[in-house]
Amino acid sequence: MKGRLGCFAVVMGLAAFAIPVGAASIRGTAFPSAPPAGGPRPVATDVVVWLESVPERSEHELALGRRSWFLGRRRTQPKPRIAARHLQFQPRVLVLAVGDTLVIHNEDRVWHGSFSVSPAHEFDLGKLAPGHTERLTFREPGQVQVRCDIHPDMSMNLVVAPNHAFTRPDRAGQWRLPELPEGSYVLHAWAPGLSELRRKVTLPRHGEVAVELRW
Repeated sequence: MKGRLGCFAVVMGLAAFAIPVGAASIRGTAFPSAPPAGGPRPVATDVVVWLESVPERSEHELALGRRSWFLGRRRTQPKPRIAARHLQFQPRVLVLAVGDTLVIHNEDRVWHGSFSVSPAHEFDLGKLAPGHTERLTFREPGQVQVRCDIHPDMSMNLVVAPNHAFTRPDRAGQWRLPELPEGSYVLHAWAPGLSELRRKVTLPRHGEVAVELRW
């Protein structure tokens, strides 16, 4: 009996260690509008929300992966990935952090040529054969439009965030950032064809702050 109680105490202690102490969260809603120049209206899931900066310790924890409550185990984060499929880049919008490596895989039976002339990160990966993969690491934050030099209709958008404190809304426009220590933060939001929003947020020691994003 004592042995079982001891194991239970260890488990609970580790679980408590995995739960942030003195942390709060920023949540909200996102309502994108039609782009000023016309074109398709972005849906809520096209929006990317991120913080300009976070404490170094918080970024270290987020980069390692979020912890689950049981034994403080970390959930493995999937690598950022673009697929060239049916002559389209999928997904349409992707977010990753500075220093992350993007995987680009050609699932079509034809060749593709991924490139970008975006100021944040210009690149040309050359021709990618069917079934082959390329990898690209981003060192600077910003928005990057990826295109194909063989198929002009193929394009997608990357947001390279300055850290791993980012999120995407669900279909209803609801979003929530990871828990962080109290302090002042600068929140950014962007969607294809729309201007980048910027909001200052003061986070309390406990609880949450709600932010509505409208374009």
